[in-house]
Amino acid sequence: MTVELFTYNAPGGRRTISFEDLPEAYADASAADAPVFSRGNLLQVWIIDAERCHVQLRDGGRWFDLAESDAAGETAIRQANIPGTVPAAAVLPRSRGLDVLTAADVPALCWRPVPDWVVDRGGYLLRDVVEAMWDRAGDLHLDGAPETAPRGLRHLSYLVGFHAGVMGDGLDWVLDVHTPEQLGAAAEAAAYLGLNSLAELIGRLAASGRDFELAHTLTPAYYALTGPPDAEAIRAAVRRRVAEDPAGWSVGPLT
Repeated sequence: MTVELFTYNAPGGRRTISFEDLPEAYADASAADAPVFSRGNLLQVWIIDAERCHVQLRDGGRWFDLAESDAAGETAIRQANIPGTVPAAAVLPRSRGLDVLTAADVPALCWRPVPDWVVDRGGYLLRDVVEAMWDRAGDLHLDGAPETAPRGLRHLSYLVGFHAGVMGDGLDWVLDVHTPEQLGAAAEAAAYLGLNSLAELIGRLAASGRDFELAHTLTPAYYALTGPPDAEAIRAAVRRRVAEDPAGWSVGPLT
């Protein structure tokens, strides 16, 4: 049996490592390279730093964390260069990862189901709740934001679509291609997130009757209100709103 090593911050792509060479390769792996060791398509060991690792398993269509302590709460980590959290009980001594990669009976270990809101992106999981919701909202926007979607995600899908248009083509273009109803939905979404000044700005556009000069004038204010370069103000509002109304996003209480 072999193990694959992939590094997100170093050249070389994916490497196949024999069990005989695995101890040396595992010891030499630098956390700065963001390495992940994979055994088959089901078991992954992520190196957090020189002392710690995180192990996850895919089984029966869902993901599980290896949790081997009574530690409570969450620990912030990065996987695939994406910030997120894992249960503190699932942060393991780095040496434990090598044990698991070579274990004969992996299913018998102490696995804990990953929360349903975590998004599976194939090679990695989106484990930060805001990144996961943003990702799902983007998919929902492409699907037309059906009314059956959770209210928080539905609101965010309108705002994600609006914001993507502004960042790609400008506020005047968004004003040109969006219907008054779509603009109103984006304003309502901003209000739901508690971004009242942003909701007011979008509302002014919706009521302007395609006033492109107004759109051009309001562009600097839009950027300031959304938090460039990555819409940090919107993301912070999503984090607050998920904590206040987890049911509106179809997630359990975040502890």
